[in-house]
Parts: sequence; C-alpha cells; structure tokens
Amino acid sequence: MTDSAAGAAPGTLARLGARLFAAVCAGYALFHIYTAAQGPFAPLVQRGIFIGVAVFLALWSLAQPGAKGSPALRALLLVLALVGLVGGLHAAVSEARFMDVMNDLTRVDALIAAGLLLALLAATQRMLGWSLPVLTVIGLVYYAFGNALISGTWQPPRVSLDTMLTTLYGSTSGVFGFMADIGTSVIAIYVIYGSLLMATGAGEVFVQVATRVAGRGHGGPAKVAVVTSALFGTVSGSAVANVMAVGTLTIPTMARAGYPKAFAAGVEASASAGGQIMPPIMGAGAFLMAELLNVPYLNVALAAALPAGLYFAVIFISVDLYARRHQ
Repeated sequence: MTDSAAGAAPGTLARLGARLFAAVCAGYALFHIYTAAQGPFAPLVQRGIFIGVAVFLALWSLAQPGAKGSPALRALLLVLALVGLVGGLHAAVSEARFMDVMNDLTRVDALIAAGLLLALLAATQRMLGWSLPVLTVIGLVYYAFGNALISGTWQPPRVSLDTMLTTLYGSTSGVFGFMADIGTSVIAIYVIYGSLLMATGAGEVFVQVATRVAGRGHGGPAKVAVVTSALFGTVSGSAVANVMAVGTLTIPTMARAGYPKAFAAGVEASASAGGQIMPPIMGAGAFLMAELLNVPYLNVALAAALPAGLYFAVIFISVDLYARRHQ
C-alpha cells in the first residue's frame, strides 16, 4: 500500500502541475482580453506582466514531466522560469520608482535584472535555437565593453553597468521597450482570438470548404491542404499554429491518397508558411511593419493581399502539375 501511494504521488503532482499551468495560461489570456477591452495599464506594468509571465510559461512548459532533457536541466529551467516571473512582476510593481529619473537601481534591482536577462536568453535558446541568443550576447558585450575593446569609428560610448541595467530593465527602452509594447497590445490578443476561434471547430469548417472548392480535381487532397491553410491563415497568422491545426488532418489524408510523406509534409509546411502573409490577421511582422512605418494596419493588409494570393496560387498550380504527372 505504501508502494502504491508512492507510485501515485508523482502522477498526482503531474496532474496538479498541469492544472496549475492551464490556470496560469487562462489568467494570462484573460489579462490581455481585459486590457484590450478596457485599455492597458501603465507601460512598465503592462509590459512587465507580459514579459514575466511569458518567460515563466515558456520555461515551465519545457520543464514539465516528460519533456526533453535530464531532470537536472528541467529543474534549472523551472528555477529560471521563477526568476523570469519575479523579474517581470518586480518591474511592474516598481513602475513608479523606475520611471523617476532621480532614482537609481538598487543592488536587488540589479540582481533581478540580471536574472531576467538570463531567463530571457534561456527561453529564447530553448524555443528558437542558438542564433538569436548568440547575437543578443554579442550585442550586449559590444554595448557593455565595446568602448574598452574597440577604437575608431565602431567604438561605442562608455557605459557603466548601472546605466546598462537601467536601460535594459528599469525603463521602457530595453526589455520592456517597443517590441514588448506591440506584443502585449496587438499580437497577443490576435493570437488569443484566433486560438478561441479554432477551438470552437472553425478548422473543420475550413477543411469542408476547401474540400468543396478543390477536392474533386487532380491532386485533390493536396489542393485541399493548400486551400485549408490559406483559410486558416486568415485567422491565425502563425505558420506553427497552421501546421498544428491543419497539418494533423491534411498530411495523413495526402499520405493515404498515395503522396510520398515528404511531399505531403512539404506541401503543408509551404502552405502554412503563407499564413503569415495572408490578410487580415497575418503574422507579427505585419504589426511591426505598421508600427515602424506609422501607417494603418489596414494598409499593410491590403498591400499583402496580392502577394499572398500569388503565393498560394503558385503552390496550388505546383500541386496540380505534380498530381497530373505522378498520379
């Protein structure tokens, strides 16, 4: 009986952890829905919560039981997740003090800032690979030590550690800067609404519509994948979400129809990538473009309509030619 209880304990903890994770995700989504409807909080409060909880959820998801990596690595990721959460919430709580130019960061502030930067780098590496973290570290080294290491045209100004951490953490110019503002005020709510739409069964509707449009000619299953991905792209703007939602249906269907598995995966991956430029939602780059160019988002969406249509038309025609030759 003792052995049975001991064996059940890890499973119970895992279930509790999964429920807590889901609750935090739901709260995070409700936070963005509320601020989208009622208006955002003060910049550092809004962005601090956005960054802190995002890093926490990203690293926590990688530290779940059954995730890749050794127990020691998962434990380290969980610690970094908590560090990231504390870093974001500390900035939000300290917003009034940080925004006062007469106040400097304390030693505790500096330690929390360094911890958040480390957690951000770890989350980025685990999610996206080494390229972006390495470039970030190079930029930080150049910013902090470039004046002593480089002379001439490329020599940056001398920057103290306190100034560096204040800029990166204790202001709206670094971690909580322009990109964080776009992420929390624009991108997050569109991703949430797209996910809610697909959770209600919109993906099945897209597949049915695509089947009626393209399912009866040469290469029908592959054409259905292309049209479904284009339709899904109008509400998601995410290639990954497109593959996850649509690919689970279309890739097995193409394989059963006799297409090579590599071809089926390639068609879905190519079509899903086009979802990032398919109006009206599109990917994060479209929102950044609108903000950086200071033009209405509608103008960017209208400009993307023709390229997106041509992109999917080329994939559609390619599938048709492949089917006529091989089937």
